[in-house]
Amino acid sequence: MEAQKSTFGVTAPLPAWLFILQLVIVLMLAVGFVSYYRRTWHYVFDTEHDNHTQFKALRGGLLVLVLLLGLGFHFAGAIMYTNSIMFYNIGLFLLTFTLLDRSASWWEFGGRVIGLLVIWSDHYRPHFDRWQYTVSLILLAIAVVVIWRYRDDIRYNPARHIGLFAYLGVVFWTLLPDESLGVQLSLGLRLEGLIMYVAMACATGIFMHNRHVEDQRNRANAQLAHYDALTDTLSASLYQTTAPRVFDTARTQAKQLTMAVIDIDHFKQVNDHYGHLTGDELLSGVAKVMSDTLSKYSGKHSLYRAGGEEFNILFENLSDSLVEIVVTDIWQTVRTAKLEAGRFEIPTTISIGVAKMMTTDESVDDLYARADENLYQSKHNGRDAITIMGHTLAHDQVPRVMAIRTLLTQHVVDTQVTPAELVYDELILAKYEDDYDRWDFPDVIALPLLVQMNFLHEALKAQAAPRIMINVLPEVFVAPHTPQRLADFRDREPKLSILAVELTLLPDIETLARVSKAYHAHDLRIVLKNFAPDNDLDTFKPYLALIDGVKMRANDLRNLYVTPEGPDQIAALQAACDAVNVDIIVNDVENSQDAEFAKNVIKSRYTKGYYFDRPALPRMS
Repeated sequence: MEAQKSTFGVTAPLPAWLFILQLVIVLMLAVGFVSYYRRTWHYVFDTEHDNHTQFKALRGGLLVLVLLLGLGFHFAGAIMYTNSIMFYNIGLFLLTFTLLDRSASWWEFGGRVIGLLVIWSDHYRPHFDRWQYTVSLILLAIAVVVIWRYRDDIRYNPARHIGLFAYLGVVFWTLLPDESLGVQLSLGLRLEGLIMYVAMACATGIFMHNRHVEDQRNRANAQLAHYDALTDTLSASLYQTTAPRVFDTARTQAKQLTMAVIDIDHFKQVNDHYGHLTGDELLSGVAKVMSDTLSKYSGKHSLYRAGGEEFNILFENLSDSLVEIVVTDIWQTVRTAKLEAGRFEIPTTISIGVAKMMTTDESVDDLYARADENLYQSKHNGRDAITIMGHTLAHDQVPRVMAIRTLLTQHVVDTQVTPAELVYDELILAKYEDDYDRWDFPDVIALPLLVQMNFLHEALKAQAAPRIMINVLPEVFVAPHTPQRLADFRDREPKLSILAVELTLLPDIETLARVSKAYHAHDLRIVLKNFAPDNDLDTFKPYLALIDGVKMRANDLRNLYVTPEGPDQIAALQAACDAVNVDIIVNDVENSQDAEFAKNVIKSRYTKGYYFDRPALPRMS
């Protein structure tokens, strides 16, 4: 059946085969347009452009392209009667679909609305006085407002997408005048137009949804491959592949490239004192602060986690002054942020080293090496600082304490009973070395006796053991007033029953004989610390009769035990100590192997070390 024509053009529906053919054509065209349009949109909005003017020009060009295509198909339908319904639908679809653009500004959205109004009103010409035109404009305005406000919710949701376009199709095709642009619109033609338009909506709605799901899956895979799972920054592996390429591009195009190397200060201490889970939370928090701060600035910059608590930032084609502003903002924001990790709020600072690419650099490793040297300079100058090309900036920097000392107690336990029983608490000194970012435990506690006694007074109130070992220097040990001072302290502390003094070095035998009488007269015990078990026993036996205990390192005993004479020497030492009631304490028991060796091989009764009691060091802020 052939389409009938009158003075107004097409008046009857197309033959079924021709309508189906046109339907296939518009579906392929609609899906193809959406596919290519998405690529073009991503190029305009997601690609880094040289300047803002170029970006604006591309956005304007995209708007002009949409208007030309939409209006072009519309006016082509006005002169091609047989295919007019198809062309009208294509023109209408192009202008309505692009209203859903993400990130479209008011002028881009408004330009599309104006183009839509042009073809919408052209269909009513010259019947603008009819009520259908007014109603259709009102209903169109409602759709436009809904799209502007909810386009992000509509774009990839098939039901909302199809529902919106079905609404527009019904409004458009049912309210058109009977005579529109030379076409006498019968019910059959209106139905063909509506079916064709809704079919395009269905095809593109499903296509958009499927592509969005695929894009999300690809982004998730890219996230796993290219982003650090803990900090959500770019990964070290991605740095290894992209940094050389960025360096080569910058050198080829003679553009500036700057690298900042950032390290979280004292992060090892956070892990040691708060635990690794809390450390991970802090690491993630610092990374988020840096990412949020970077996002405030335009230009190309990439934040990578290099490993551990170190991060790298590559600034592409940014001026020296802008780089300094950005890294200073990052440094200041981190040090003033209230970073919560676990149950704690942990004040945190960072050290930064910055270097820019030089003509003598042969690879990105050369650039990194100089940035790392600047980071080292920041750390050497007390941390919490920025060093740019050898110049350290000390913005509001507070001088740091370079060494921190604290007193702690550590248990001495009796392992020959089950369960192991606390016998003594030994006073130990922990010294934090800022230069090396670690805690050291010196053998000698070079602190005044009064300081140690004041600490023990507080420790006893906190339920320390009733037996205490206190470390004294050799000159303090032999001072005439020391035994009395220690006895007075013990007598003032109702919880303290036994007080022992530890020596790292014994005086000569005559002095020890004289001084030990005073200590024993006040019921004070004397313990020799870090006695070497391979010492000549005959030479040492006179000293054993004057003291109450010896401490030997587990590792020294193990090294002696594996020698041919070792077991016999250890047995002779144990017998000599038992003969004069001298306790043997195995010290520095670090693990289960040490504990097993001390208990079952050496058969020592008293042991001490991290395996039984790891001191709770003060948390560093």
